[in-house]
Amino acid sequence: MPFLKCSGFTFTFILSLLCFFLLGPGLIMHTTAQDANTTVVGKSGRLTGIVRDENNQSLAGATITLEKQKRGTSTSVSGDYVLTLAPGNYTILVSMVGFTTKRISEVIIKQNEQTDLSITLTRAKANTLGDVVVTSTARRESTRGLLQAQKNMASMSDGVSSEQMTRTPDANAAQALKRVSGVTVQGEKFITIRGVSDRYNNVMINGSALPSTEPNRRNFSFDVVPSALIDNIIVNKTASPDLPGEFTGGVVQINTKDVPVKNFLDIAIATGFNTESINTDFESFKRDDKASIGKVNADRKWYGDGRLLDPQQYLKSFINSDSVALRNIGKQIPNRWQKYKYGYMPVQSYQVSGGLSKRFENSNAIGVVAAVTYLNEQLSEKGEARSLQVFEGTSLRNRYSTMIGGLLNAAYKTKRHKIGLKNLYNLRYNDQFDVRDVTNINVGGPQERLSDVIIASKMWQTRLEAEHLLTTRNIKVEWFADYVKFNREQPDSRFLVASLQGGDLKTYNFNEALLQWGGVYSSVLTEKRNNLGLNVSLPFFVNKEKQLLKVGYSFSNREADFDAASFRIKNSSNASGFSASQQGLPYYEIATQENIGAGNLVYYPAYVNSQSTGDKYNGTQKLHALYAMIDAKLFSKLRITGGVRNENNRMEVKTVFYEQLINPPAVKLVDSTKVYPENDWLPSVNVIYSINNKMNVRGAFSKTLARPDFIERSTFIYYDFPEQLEVSGDKGLEITRIKNYDLRYEFYPSGGEVMSASLFYKKFDKPVERFFIIGNPSNTVEYRNLYSATAQGFEFDIRKTLEFIRPSSSILKLITVSANYTRLSGKISYAVTRKEGTAVTAPEDTFYISNAKRAIQGLSPYIFNAGISFQKTRWGLNIAFNRSGRKIVNGGTNASIVQFENPRSILDFQANAKFFKEKMELRFNISDILNQPFIIYSNNLNKDTNGGYAPEAPNEDPKGDGFNEDVDYINYKVKRGTGFSLKVIYKF
Repeated sequence: MPFLKCSGFTFTFILSLLCFFLLGPGLIMHTTAQDANTTVVGKSGRLTGIVRDENNQSLAGATITLEKQKRGTSTSVSGDYVLTLAPGNYTILVSMVGFTTKRISEVIIKQNEQTDLSITLTRAKANTLGDVVVTSTARRESTRGLLQAQKNMASMSDGVSSEQMTRTPDANAAQALKRVSGVTVQGEKFITIRGVSDRYNNVMINGSALPSTEPNRRNFSFDVVPSALIDNIIVNKTASPDLPGEFTGGVVQINTKDVPVKNFLDIAIATGFNTESINTDFESFKRDDKASIGKVNADRKWYGDGRLLDPQQYLKSFINSDSVALRNIGKQIPNRWQKYKYGYMPVQSYQVSGGLSKRFENSNAIGVVAAVTYLNEQLSEKGEARSLQVFEGTSLRNRYSTMIGGLLNAAYKTKRHKIGLKNLYNLRYNDQFDVRDVTNINVGGPQERLSDVIIASKMWQTRLEAEHLLTTRNIKVEWFADYVKFNREQPDSRFLVASLQGGDLKTYNFNEALLQWGGVYSSVLTEKRNNLGLNVSLPFFVNKEKQLLKVGYSFSNREADFDAASFRIKNSSNASGFSASQQGLPYYEIATQENIGAGNLVYYPAYVNSQSTGDKYNGTQKLHALYAMIDAKLFSKLRITGGVRNENNRMEVKTVFYEQLINPPAVKLVDSTKVYPENDWLPSVNVIYSINNKMNVRGAFSKTLARPDFIERSTFIYYDFPEQLEVSGDKGLEITRIKNYDLRYEFYPSGGEVMSASLFYKKFDKPVERFFIIGNPSNTVEYRNLYSATAQGFEFDIRKTLEFIRPSSSILKLITVSANYTRLSGKISYAVTRKEGTAVTAPEDTFYISNAKRAIQGLSPYIFNAGISFQKTRWGLNIAFNRSGRKIVNGGTNASIVQFENPRSILDFQANAKFFKEKMELRFNISDILNQPFIIYSNNLNKDTNGGYAPEAPNEDPKGDGFNEDVDYINYKVKRGTGFSLKVIYKF
């Protein structure tokens, strides 16, 4: 789709010109020209909302008129409307052919304020004589409209709105999602839904499926999306045929801010500090000159195809002993081995957002919304770090990060058509510097280990979408086409090992080829994704009840290209004793560009193990999906939504190894290509029984799946410098297929209030886990299929005001309490191959099953969220609490070395106040008040019984899997600090 691939600057410029000429400069200057719905500008208010039917379908063409007046408007193809009115008390009539007219009184309009009134119309009975008008009040009707929108959704879902996000210190989507029932966050950016690990969830932004953001795992980093750009997040927990079939825990749908109903311009500035970071000198290797705007220095980008160090060309020069070429390249790679100290800077956050909206006399409307957000923060955490049979010692981690985000959305809509263009840009820069003073268990003796890992990523998404109502039967056609490009670069990462010989003397290894002794690493990942789709909805009637048949097709094409290599700085063959002559000097004075250019040292293609000197992978995936579903209302209280989805997927993964040939000297590219043709039929059904207009009982069944991603099916080895850990995939990895069963009871007492209880059960065939394996000289994480697994649990969710205690109290109605609790359990079956000699009765390679009681990776036994909010017109208070049980970070079949994240309680607070006629708002936040330690541990012996270093052995902990500091092996333990921030928002 070349029309979607224009540069961000060009597109922004063209759209800005288009909006200027369409809307006119008078609008930008706040013109006083009036349309059919406008009273006096500056003194009017707006009545807005969505008109729906009882099946939650939006109604286009419904009329909203003022009683006894000729003024009014009608709904667009999306069912929404805007009516501009002078301040006052109104009665309105909402009508549409075939539906009962609704008369709503006590509609209060205030100056310069927006009043939301969503309405539900019921279908008129065929034998009704004359006009029937149902009378209601605005308070009751807005409540009912809100309830119907939630209650009549086809699938079970939970979510969080932008308004809720403003009441917490949450700065990005990951932090906001931890408030949702059944959701936990791992590593501050990956999410687990209903106890299944991050790889079993799917993410969509503005309806577009997004690529994985990680080079060594199938996942999406939710911290890349600033909460300031989000309108709402919906987590679908049960499947329906029109949703992607590739999810188990849930589909996370992030929707950015839509076009406004009025013109606005908001500016926000925030700052703050972290208690663990404020008094810290931030050590690191030399920081990029423009790190504050997320830009990597040009001289750091020396690796990659067509760059200074082209991997194939360099290897050819190396094998051919072309010392001139090696010296010329090596002397141009910057010397970044010296440590620098940088002062701590408080958090900096800025946001500018604005929107233009124009409504015409025929109720057509055009609008555009744009936003830019910036965040820069520094965080430090200190504690201990250990890797079983590799190292033990202290840890200091300093992180410097910059995030820049922007969106530009535009839409034009009429009564029967809507077309929109949505664009999202995100830049993320992260510099993590680790200092670990440890004892090397393999070789003995103290060491200082320094690693500096910089990750710079950019994501651009542009999406064109439309919906149309065709014919008098209101057949709806929806289509979309989008383009997503993701670039992730890890340029010039460095790892340095210094052996301490007593006093301040440090020595360095210039002889070994393994990366474990330090080196330089660079990688580049580029992924492009095109998506398009078409949905057709055909309404029809059975027994005078409206039914809906929906069919659709979607296509997704992915292309990923990943290239990486590692290098050790070693003695050259012509100067084998050079490094010995430099003993006592700091590393940055030895590994200089001058010494490399002189031929004393050389960049040696390094490897994690002896099988490869460097490798890359690329992959393609073409996914065709067809579905058909029916939304049937069989009786007045029973609704069934179900159908089937077919997904035909073809994935090709090509892993390339660079193999050195000695006789004759050459580079041989070993190509390991595998094609995965996969075709799946995925049925699903959701049943809703409405006990009354406030209560639902829901049931659901579905078949879903989780496909291994490119990196999981590539045998490429990624090396994690700070953890001294190899991460590799398996080209034999198979699809995980899952059966899902759900049951839920819902009760909506009044507007904004909900109580629900859910049961669910999931059965996995061939689940995938990250296996932690003890190795020498490095430990390993590998992706492997297990035989089967189950996950089951229940959820309870409540959100209610305290008005019921004393209805006459003006204070209690302003207090809202919320809580959700999820209880989870499961078990897993291992698929094991026995080798000869392990059992008398089992010959070699006999397959058998071993049932384990532990849960699958990522499952937390419990999740608890609670909050209390007091909100008046001009000020408010909010307290939020979150805690989740232990969860598995890295799994496997060896129970003693499975790694758990220990539970920790997180308490957040916010106070907000408005000034200057509510144009300015102040928000004061305190995050993670309790500052409990973050701990990763294993149920392994904490130390040898004779007092030495811990061997691989179970510790027979009487507390079981739970954390016991006296006997459990602590992999990582730090305090992350309490955050304080102040945000100022001004609305022009």
